[in-house]
Amino acid sequence: MLVGGLPFKAPRATDNVVNAVVDMLSDMRAQRYHMPAHLSPALQDLLRRMLLPDPQARTTMAEIMWHPWFMEGLPVEAAAMNDNYLRLPRNCQQSEEEIKAIALKAAQPNEQGCGYHAVLSPVAGLARLGLA
Repeated sequence: MLVGGLPFKAPRATDNVVNAVVDMLSDMRAQRYHMPAHLSPALQDLLRRMLLPDPQARTTMAEIMWHPWFMEGLPVEAAAMNDNYLRLPRNCQQSEEEIKAIALKAAQPNEQGCGYHAVLSPVAGLARLGLA
């Protein structure tokens, strides 16, 4: 999403699918991927941590949300909201369906029939969240 492509060479339609997937998994394990030079050092650091092949060594969601690149320009209120969300037990966190419903509600006219709860249209908002 950040650079318009996958970090690892993805199988093409003309490839032998089994061999292409095996090659892609091999690249993942060996950490052979393209990191565009125009990405900031902080973003490159975050992506490297996210792409570690060992799930135990890979950065956690909490570490991502407190990483300097993620925090850059983030309002204090949003950081506090993220921290509160991360403290919730897993069974209390919102499902994808609940998040979609909230996004749709946010784009509806308010109770007085004027204005909106959000600036984005439902389709644009869901698309930005990767849910449309």
